[in-house]
Amino acid sequence: MLKAFAGASSLPIHPPQNLTVATTGASGSLFLKHFLLAVERDSRVQTVNFIASDSALRVMAEELGLRGRSNLVGQILGRKSSRKIHQQANADIGAKLTGEFAHQTNYANNPLSISLNYFLGEASASYMGVTGLVGYEVLEGNGTIGFATPLATLHIFNGWADMFLTTPANGLKDFYVRASYALPADFLEMRSLTGILSYHDFTTDNLSAGIGSEWDASLELAVDANASVLAKYATYQGSGVAFGGFPDRSIFWLQLAYKY
Repeated sequence: MLKAFAGASSLPIHPPQNLTVATTGASGSLFLKHFLLAVERDSRVQTVNFIASDSALRVMAEELGLRGRSNLVGQILGRKSSRKIHQQANADIGAKLTGEFAHQTNYANNPLSISLNYFLGEASASYMGVTGLVGYEVLEGNGTIGFATPLATLHIFNGWADMFLTTPANGLKDFYVRASYALPADFLEMRSLTGILSYHDFTTDNLSAGIGSEWDASLELAVDANASVLAKYATYQGSGVAFGGFPDRSIFWLQLAYKY
């Protein structure tokens, strides 16, 4: 921490010779830039260890137009490099637990008697850009109707092949695992490259019949803060058609996006 003393001009200011500067994902990249420039010019400070989280890198890319992690300090300062400020490895570690529950019943004069539940549980861990996740989702079904989600963003759930946009009458149990890795795309002079691989095993809630499995994979290249290229592939291996499953299906997407 730097401390500035107000008062008599003869009172010296003694900053520490070695500093550690860490930045998170909060906005304020311009202040960070000018702070590092001031420290760079201050002869009383000999060494600065600079640490930026993954969230901070994303914010700086948007606010300062940075491209990847290569020579990050030089990019922030607007020069080739710095002998004083040294970027330290960012060993981001994180873990997360998620739980959800909902209950659905018939409304008003609906002739169907509905009393269905929804459950979701997820556990994930991340380290150095690698994230692993395991999850289990249950949408109950009574053999006549399944738990309905008419207002949901359906594509991101239960596999990208979109086989279960409507919950089967016998319900749906989805056990899934997912791995993702995000890395700087400095070697391509791009912003980042993110890969995702996931697997789903589907059974019915009622009768516990197997209704297929699915592999999903995607690769997204962020060209800069605005443009990106996305390739996705989903392959569903069908079974249990009589219980709500489907025949085999494979889909490939290629998407170009620009946001402003």
